[in-house]
Amino acid sequence: MDKGTFYGNPGIGRSGGSYWTQRWITASNFYELWKVTGAGTMTGLKRGDPMTIIGSGLNAIYAVPDTDAYKTRDTDYVFHKSDGSISTACDGNRLIAYDFPKIIVKYLDVAPYTIEYIGILDTGQSVTNQMRDDFHLSIWWDNVSSNYGKTKGNRSAEQSIWWGDYDAASIALFVRMGALSEVPIPARRTVIDTAILADKAASMWTGKYDALWALAAHGTASAKLNIVANAFNITPVSTPTHTIDRGFTGDGSSKALNANINLSTQTARFLLNAGSYGVYIRNNAQSNTHIGCGDATHALALNTRYSDNNAYYTINAWTYDAKASTDSRGMWIVVRSANNVVKIYKNGVEFDSKTTASIALPNAILHLLCYNNNGTLANWDAHEIALAFIGGVMSPTEVTAFQTIWVDGYLASIGAKI
Repeated sequence: MDKGTFYGNPGIGRSGGSYWTQRWITASNFYELWKVTGAGTMTGLKRGDPMTIIGSGLNAIYAVPDTDAYKTRDTDYVFHKSDGSISTACDGNRLIAYDFPKIIVKYLDVAPYTIEYIGILDTGQSVTNQMRDDFHLSIWWDNVSSNYGKTKGNRSAEQSIWWGDYDAASIALFVRMGALSEVPIPARRTVIDTAILADKAASMWTGKYDALWALAAHGTASAKLNIVANAFNITPVSTPTHTIDRGFTGDGSSKALNANINLSTQTARFLLNAGSYGVYIRNNAQSNTHIGCGDATHALALNTRYSDNNAYYTINAWTYDAKASTDSRGMWIVVRSANNVVKIYKNGVEFDSKTTASIALPNAILHLLCYNNNGTLANWDAHEIALAFIGGVMSPTEVTAFQTIWVDGYLASIGAKI
């Protein structure tokens, strides 16, 4: 008796049999379930909704009703695109090749891999072990070999993830997160993809950042990634506390983050007289350097509320500029746009402006939650940081765009914005 058999009903529970079908029609898991018999219109077994199939074999194109009910439930973007339009490329090859959290496909375990059933889970429902058995899902469906499901002839010994209708940069990031065993759920993928698309639309993504760290992330490993490129990923120093969807917190004495980027030799966009950097601080407290490094004669550093209730900042100089500050919370961005033009912004609004002349790029490795003083870590910070970046000069318009995209957008969507 194979795993498709329902053991309590021998003889009629075999996968695809009458009892098997009735069980899933009456179960609450599916919003709709279709039996695939060929080209044309398949009538749903639960609700009677149509599925249209054009063509034959694995090259056939599949389409579900173009309604809000199906768009809402197709969070994998299998039948729809992220803009809500119907995908014209959803063929059988797509349907059998991936592990969809919400779209369940039963197909033959061996060639020609004919599709037999397609179901779309209802809101709040997820894949069960019984479903893995009954629908012959891959035993590697969630990237861990399981006693449930089946060995599939078209699948290697790993999870095959369908990333959906996302931007190429988003997919590249999701793949890196997946390699860390932290595949973001569809809802999180949409949040990330929305931010990246908006950043691209503002013409910043490809030419503005040397590194952008979304420290408020769905996993601790993913929070260390430079999300714009697989370089300058963070290495913890003495393991600062990471809180999911909030960020990393220092202890004021020994814990920090090594950004692994030398500002003098490794930055392509952060330049002597045209550079920006920033951090998002989640708590209000007197503390020390949030981001910084320096050699013997020039530095980059930011402290938004020191013990004397002043914010201190410098960029490619040795002199620190200061401005009264009694609230460290928010998005702080320091910009140098010329040899003698330095501005600091808080939450998208200019906070202070100075004429401090530049000297040189600091020949040191940038750190967060402390100051790297020519190779010796000092000025340890105890704040919680949710976001940080280093890159090219930002105009006031770009500062506003960054605030809108990454603070009012991304951080707000995951609950990290104060």
